[in-house]
Amino acid sequence: ERPVVVFLVGACCTTDDLPGQGLVRAFARAGFRCVAYNRRGHGPDGLTARAPEHARWNLLGDTEDLRVVLKRVKALYPRARVALVGLSAGAALLIRYLRDLERGPLPSASPGAVRVPGTPGAGGRS
Repeated sequence: ERPVVVFLVGACCTTDDLPGQGLVRAFARAGFRCVAYNRRGHGPDGLTARAPEHARWNLLGDTEDLRVVLKRVKALYPRARVALVGLSAGAALLIRYLRDLERGPLPSASPGAVRVPGTPGAGGRS
């Protein structure tokens, strides 16, 4: 099964304004399945809101939400290897997720990371 790359977008970005699109296209041309998701509260098809008593907010994304996304990816592609790429501020979410790996088991993802600093190109596009 083809490997999957999950792109974690920057703080003010959605999948409609994804920084690093050239990088996404390069992975797709190389045969990877590419996944990006709108963080909770970002974009029209982002994750749904939690009940107020369970609400959490984090400008750079929530590791629990990332766990939900990875669980869904693994359900769709159970035999695929999964890699994560943090774009701009998405790298902070990636770092926190990797930190949490040391605290206990999370849905399987390859234990590696790529940080892509800044927002390449004009208007968040490259």
